Amino acid sequence: MKRFFELLSIPILVVPVTVIILWLLVDSSSTSQRWFLVFFLNVVFLPLFSVVWLERRKFISDLDLRSRHERLAFLGLMVLVSLVNFLNSQVLSAPKVIQVLNLLVLVLVVLMAVISPFWKISGHLLVLTSVIAVAFLIKGTLALFWGLLLPIVAFHRLYYKHHTIFQVLAGFLLGFLVPLLVVRLLGLS
Repeated sequence: MKRFFELLSIPILVVPVTVIILWLLVDSSSTSQRWFLVFFLNVVFLPLFSVVWLERRKFISDLDLRSRHERLAFLGLMVLVSLVNFLNSQVLSAPKVIQVLNLLVLVLVVLMAVISPFWKISGHLLVLTSVIAVAFLIKGTLALFWGLLLPIVAFHRLYYKHHTIFQVLAGFLLGFLVPLLVVRLLGLS
C-alpha cells in the first residue's frame, strides 16, 4: 500500500502542473505549441523519468528522495538541465512566456538545491504553487480555480509523512513569492 501512495505522489504533481502549463501556453500558434512540447519534455518529463530511472537502478532508495545526498544528486542534475533549457530558450528566441518559465524553473531548482543540504522543503508544493502563481499573474482570476489543488497536495504530503507542516508551508510560500518576483521583474504579467 505504501508503494501505491509513493507512486501516487508523482501524478498528483505532474498532471496538474502539465495541464496548467498547457493552459498557460495555449494560444494556438504552432511556435507556442512546439515550445510547450520542449518545455514539457525538459521540465516535467525529464525529471520524472530521471527519478523513476534512478530508483529502478537502485541509485536512489525511493521515489520521494528522502536521503539528502540522493536529493542533492538529483537536484544537481536538474540545475544543469534547467540552465541548458534557459540558455536554449534565450539563444533560440523562444516566446517570452517560455523564457520566463525557464528562468523561473532554474531559480526554483537552484533554491531547492541550496536549501536541501539543510532541510527537505516540499518540492511538490513549491512547484505546484509556483505554476499556479504564474497562471494567476498571466491569466488573472481565472487561475484561482487551480488553487483548490493546493490543500489536496499539502494534505497528501503531510498525511503520508513526507514533510512537516513547516516544510509544506515553506514550499507554498517560496512557490508563491519567487514567481511573483521573477514574473513581475521580467514584465510578463
